Amino acid sequence: MYSRLKYFKNSNKKVFLASINIVFLITALRFLGLLQPLEWMAYDLLFLLRPSEPKEGRIVIVAWDEADIEKFQEGSISDSKLAHILEKIKAQKPRIIGLDLFRNVPVLSKSLSKEQNERAYQKLQEIFRSTPNLVGIAKVTPPQIQAPQTLKEETRITSADLLKDGDETIRRAYIHPLEDGKGEPAGIISIGVISAIKYLSFEGFEVGEERNQALTLTRQQSPEKNEGSGNFESQSNSHIRGVARFPRSSRSSKITLRPLKRFDGSYVKKEEGTKILINWRKGNSPFFQVTVSEVLAGSIPANTFKDKIVLIGNTSTSSSDKHHLPINRWTLPSTTNGVETHAQIASSIVSAALDDRPAIETIPEWSEFLILLLMVTAIALIAIKYREKHTLKLFLITTSIAMSLCCCLAIFALVAFFSQGYWIPIVPSLLGATTTPIAICFIVYNDKIEQNNQDLKQLIKDLNHSLQNSLRPIVEGGNIALDVSSNLKKADNLTETIARYEEELGEHPLSAIQENLEIILLSAGELNRQRENSQEYFKIAYLGQSVFSKKLTAFNQLVNKTVQEITYIKQHQYNLTIQIQEYYDPQIKDVPIDSQSFQRVLENLIDNAYYAIHKKTQTRPEHQGIIKITTHKKKEPSRN
Repeated sequence: MYSRLKYFKNSNKKVFLASINIVFLITALRFLGLLQPLEWMAYDLLFLLRPSEPKEGRIVIVAWDEADIEKFQEGSISDSKLAHILEKIKAQKPRIIGLDLFRNVPVLSKSLSKEQNERAYQKLQEIFRSTPNLVGIAKVTPPQIQAPQTLKEETRITSADLLKDGDETIRRAYIHPLEDGKGEPAGIISIGVISAIKYLSFEGFEVGEERNQALTLTRQQSPEKNEGSGNFESQSNSHIRGVARFPRSSRSSKITLRPLKRFDGSYVKKEEGTKILINWRKGNSPFFQVTVSEVLAGSIPANTFKDKIVLIGNTSTSSSDKHHLPINRWTLPSTTNGVETHAQIASSIVSAALDDRPAIETIPEWSEFLILLLMVTAIALIAIKYREKHTLKLFLITTSIAMSLCCCLAIFALVAFFSQGYWIPIVPSLLGATTTPIAICFIVYNDKIEQNNQDLKQLIKDLNHSLQNSLRPIVEGGNIALDVSSNLKKADNLTETIARYEEELGEHPLSAIQENLEIILLSAGELNRQRENSQEYFKIAYLGQSVFSKKLTAFNQLVNKTVQEITYIKQHQYNLTIQIQEYYDPQIKDVPIDSQSFQRVLENLIDNAYYAIHKKTQTRPEHQGIIKITTHKKKEPSRN
């Protein structure tokens, strides 16, 4: 087993090194943040693949739209109309009213006099004071916008800040946009989060903190007996942190918001504030909306706002409060109003607690590395398995299919996990799955070139040897014939000279010359055959063909045929009758081999044997040489 492992390691060392380098290179790219844009795109695509969801029935948006602007000829809703709207909403007893409008200065109505506008402003401030479940907004990150002074005094101020990623898309929500000098949450909570907390307080959830300073919402009593906490300050001043993690059972008894740390998901930068990922509700119109005109006209049902989260905001097409969300990246319209964005944040938390609709969680960094490692290893092992058994073209097809299957499996798993609320950054794994076969194909191609170079060197060596073997009898036979003919020509007594040569050679000199000429002709034929074989060089050099073309061949039959052909030629060439002993292992069947190259090698071996025996018989005429031809199947290393 050790020998097999050693062979496996040595033969695939380049593949393993390439795979390891790919894993560490992609990991470095991931932690440097260079894969963030691709990860964001993949994350948004997951929302695109989701089916549409039903409307969120617990949230109602009161919209100041383009029709209202045209009707009232006011760019922003005036204090007078806002006061009337709040009175009508308050009368239906909503759980919380979120005013997603900056009201740090009075907003006058063109249709009212100065005195009427002043009275409207004072009336609005009085409504602010007398509505304990009303919250206003401020912008606490630069550029800052102050909150209404009245709501500020009542400590009913929330943050309207929205966190955009580098591509101007909102994927996360602030809990606290600010931190103190120690990195602890500071300042006010976002309007979407506080709306969810207030709503859940009516369902029996109370705010608490864990030892790790994460915020918890725990159900203390049944919702039928709970009237909701009226103490807004105690809720809004709690230290709330990052990633929402919710139990998977319906109507959860506890919700925990944990910090979204550096390197969670695809994020690598340390940013101020505490944040959570939002499970965006997909749909053409995910929330019920009524217009300001409809509320003022009293044309809405009497229970429209009862026990609801009511958010008031600007939804007009001329408003600049529009944002890109993952759910509308590839849809029209491509932006979402700010008030609807805050509604999405509130819905994400509320539905997780009451509907078993999971919040988005990230997986640990080590698990991302493990997934990447498994993906690259799987592709590498598949490539190793098929690299020796197939041609380069078939190998490319096989690895491409394997890569596609692995990618499809990874995407399917990603979608399945995402439906359960787990975000698995998939780009590193997909990048590993695509670059690994490319790298391995490059290695295989390189090895093929190196092998061809080695084969070419061997081919040249064999051809050189064959040419030497063919030239040797020509030179020797020519010298003998030249020597005999020259001496006969110079001889004074031709008869005596012929007799002397006949005694030395054991035959008539002319017969010796004839035999050597026959040898020269045979060798010339060999040279011509070598010339034909040399055409392979031109195929390699000019046509780019492989040096050796391996095909499944009956090995024993090939050896036997080659031996018969070569020994017939060599017997006449060396004038030797040598015993040939052949044994062929019956276990050997078809073998992938280049027949022509193998025949050249076998020819050289047999020629060397004939030449050695020929030299021996010149000093020891009684020597009887034997050539043994044996084939046997190589034993594989033990698997034990």
